[in-house]
Amino acid sequence: MGNYDYIISPVSGQPVSKSQFGDTVITAINDLDRRISAFDGSSGIAVASTTSPQALASASEVASLTIASFTFRAGFAYRAVFRSGVASATAGLYLNFRVRKTNAAGTVYGEFYRFTNITGGHVASALGWIYLLRTAGTDLTTDVCLTVQPGAATAITNYANTGSPRYFIIEPAGFASSYPGL
Repeated sequence: MGNYDYIISPVSGQPVSKSQFGDTVITAINDLDRRISAFDGSSGIAVASTTSPQALASASEVASLTIASFTFRAGFAYRAVFRSGVASATAGLYLNFRVRKTNAAGTVYGEFYRFTNITGGHVASALGWIYLLRTAGTDLTTDVCLTVQPGAATAITNYANTGSPRYFIIEPAGFASSYPGL
């Protein structure tokens, strides 16, 4: 949030002039109210999920799950979370997960990197989160796509089932200014 440390309290018992103290407080309150209202009106939580596994057999990056028409509010940070499984008959194969604008060819918003199936024939867990910041002064509404790319053109599965869905979630995390350097 904004820094309101510059507001100095008047001395107890002394009259407060609007020009000395009141304008500063009114400005700070209005700024805080604007920020809270913007956060309350933000997009909220968006979820895409499925219980269907995604069989992959090429090294091409493809769409895994898409959140349609998500609005990134100006000045806000968002946490993007995904969960999946990596299944292959061969040990050492991996999947690389990314967040992109629109589709598998869109602008890269963030990358989760590799999740490897160390032991062939079993499902390895893939779970991660990254922070996405909207530092521009305007809102942005777009489709947000979680993509997956195998490390090789070998059969591998982006795994899910009815008891363990794969999912992609975007949720507000606060103000972008709270996450410097991300």
